[in-house]
Amino acid sequence: MLSTFTRSAAAVLAASAIAGGLFGATPASAHRAAHPTKVTCTVTADQRAADLDRIKALQEQLRGAKLTRAEKDAYRNAVAELVRAARDAKMPAAERDAKLAELRALVTKLRTATTAEERTAIRAEIDAIKVQLDAARLTRAELAELRAQIAALRTALEGKPTKAERRVIAAEIKELAKQLRCKVAV
Repeated sequence: MLSTFTRSAAAVLAASAIAGGLFGATPASAHRAAHPTKVTCTVTADQRAADLDRIKALQEQLRGAKLTRAEKDAYRNAVAELVRAARDAKMPAAERDAKLAELRALVTKLRTATTAEERTAIRAEIDAIKVQLDAARLTRAELAELRAQIAALRTALEGKPTKAERRVIAAEIKELAKQLRCKVAV
């Protein structure tokens, strides 16, 4: 004899088996029902090949260009010239070298000085030269501007797209990829 629970459980299982709800509804079939796989568009083989080529070109554009040895050398020379020009704008290189030579000579003279008055005068001259050399150094703001110029030069040389351009390129790749899912017309 069957208990009331067993009879009701058997009735539920039988009803669901007939309806296909319990045994027929698998996750895969539910996914297929929600997302039909029927292809509604067609594309020619030539269009498909062109789309593949375009996707490859866009992906290469996202990566940027690999610099050659000559381009790297030109970049290094351009950076060195930018730095040299910025430093020379404050104090020309010849004048800076002359001040450094004068500073070395004063330090040597300070070691051989015999009187306190002479040493005090030499120290004052050394301090004055150090102040001039410190004034010729690039400030933090000037260094930041120089770094920005160098970064802009590097970006222009590499040819990598900006963030906004990357979004546009990614959207175009997505659209082309959607076209690639179309059925190829014979």
